[in-house]
Amino acid sequence: MSLSVGLAAFLLATSRVQAVTNPELSVQGCDQLTCPSSARNDSICSANNIGVGIASNAVNVSKADTTLTLTLVDGYPIGIYQTFPYVNFTTRSLYLGAPSNADLKAQAPGCALLMQYDQATFPYSDMKTLPDSFFQNTTSCPTSLTEGDTMQSLASVIQQFRYSNSSLLRCEALSAFVQYTLNHQNSTLGAFSAPLISVTGGAVSGPDVATSPAKIIDSVAGTTSSSCKPVKPSDYDLYDVASATQILRDEPMSQNLTYGGRDGFTPVVSVMYADDDDTNPDVAVLCMHLYNGEGQLLPFSTINEPTGGATTVKVAGWGTIFTSVLVGVWTLL
Repeated sequence: MSLSVGLAAFLLATSRVQAVTNPELSVQGCDQLTCPSSARNDSICSANNIGVGIASNAVNVSKADTTLTLTLVDGYPIGIYQTFPYVNFTTRSLYLGAPSNADLKAQAPGCALLMQYDQATFPYSDMKTLPDSFFQNTTSCPTSLTEGDTMQSLASVIQQFRYSNSSLLRCEALSAFVQYTLNHQNSTLGAFSAPLISVTGGAVSGPDVATSPAKIIDSVAGTTSSSCKPVKPSDYDLYDVASATQILRDEPMSQNLTYGGRDGFTPVVSVMYADDDDTNPDVAVLCMHLYNGEGQLLPFSTINEPTGGATTVKVAGWGTIFTSVLVGVWTLL
């Protein structure tokens, strides 16, 4: 009897899970911004060791009658942890692009979760058969994250969250809950080891959303300006959402695991509530991978490109020189 009741409760909970989506949006880079060349040369797009990805119409705020942009940047702060052995790191930062007159604080709560694997990007399961999204640069996720009921399982975890006005802001509490649940109650998420997944989150709407434009580091000199913002439409302002340190290592935590470094994909999960008490939010997963201002891959596991340029390749040239890149990448694994 108890088994039947438990099964019924499970089926009821499963039936309430909102369908999770994986929109296929274009991810644009610095080369598609409309800034004058002089402004671009003094912007974040001039640094070859910084990656930028821009997904327009990524978040829909229905009551505000507007769509928002998500911009993902791999760059500052960067440096070396002064421990032994020395470890390089960069920072993956998520920004929200919105019209300057959008009153997002008056909207229902909305969060964006930035997910990492082994403290870096999620690796593609087979570098020899990369998905079309890698070449086309869209937000479509690879089958390693979409197979079976993987995304539905993630949405189910998110649905279990209840905010109780704790010392953490809603989206911080949500990200902590999702990470803890994945790490301690799940062995895998798709093709990935769940205990190696980390989650950082921030608000994209509601009372906790940022209202002051973000101060984005715009050049290798470490200065800031607003002359060429990595956002589309260009008249949108950028606001801080979340940042996560990215550890760059030659070897992953386990010899049996692949490692994405800076060249894998980053799942960004939007969680949009209808109101403060909503327990069935809209969930969407966008998978983003980044290129530098010249449309090239970022250094795989270093801050700057290693001598020889083994992992830097023009996107347009993948068909002819991908094999040589594989050699450079796999020697780092």
